[in-house]
Amino acid sequence: MSLPNHIDFDFSTGKDFTIEFFVKFSSLSSFKALIARSVTNSDSTFNLDANSTNIRITGWYSVYIDQPHGMSTNTWYYIAVTREGNTLKLYKDGILLGSYTGATNFPNTNTFTVGGDPLSGAGASINGKVDELRITKRARVITSVPSAAFPDS
Repeated sequence: MSLPNHIDFDFSTGKDFTIEFFVKFSSLSSFKALIARSVTNSDSTFNLDANSTNIRITGWYSVYIDQPHGMSTNTWYYIAVTREGNTLKLYKDGILLGSYTGATNFPNTNTFTVGGDPLSGAGASINGKVDELRITKRARVITSVPSAAFPDS
């Protein structure tokens, strides 16, 4: 899924956010993009991707978080990324996998994609499903896996 530039997807410096969703992989191999906001040759790129062992948040030239995930195929997992101030956090099933504190700038300058990365082509698309994507313009407190569909408000 691709969404054009919009102020709702502006994650530039100083803006808190939460991106959360459920994912189920049919296969896990090399790194595949779960969420991407790619800007050619720019450290401002935002990419959340996973391979068979690790999940990570990267910029064009930076790896902010890179942690083992323990995920397998054919199982739904809840993934959340938050930024509050200068701290990025990555969660799986309500458990903090890793964090990074430092300046990160993910501006609203390119397409926001789910399940792939347009700069990397079809080879970066996940083999699986993403469901219940929610983007919030604040850092939510992540303590558990949601037990119901996300509300519309």
